[in-house]
Amino acid sequence: MKRGDLVLLSAINSPASKPRPCVVIQRDSALAVANKVTVCPLTSRLRGPAGERPFVAPSPENGLRVPSEVEVDWIFTCAIDRVGGVIGRLDDPAMTLIDQALRRWLAL
Repeated sequence: MKRGDLVLLSAINSPASKPRPCVVIQRDSALAVANKVTVCPLTSRLRGPAGERPFVAPSPENGLRVPSEVEVDWIFTCAIDRVGGVIGRLDDPAMTLIDQALRRWLAL
């Protein structure tokens, strides 16, 4: 698992209480030594406006079936054993949009 991977995750008392796709936003070097992972869930409830939640179109590379938005306003960390597996990977332009949205959300 690496930063930018889309994983299926289910974690009780979290935004992913039911299995749902999440993008790994944690840096790779921390993933190598931690037993937890920081992610943003994705939702198929598109609400816009542009820039608030980055849009991700389904593709063979990312494994999504429906258009989705990355919920940068729902960042959470959970145990790695809650990850059901990698379903795909976001490309560099999508991760750049996510990074920018996270910076705006967190005022970094």
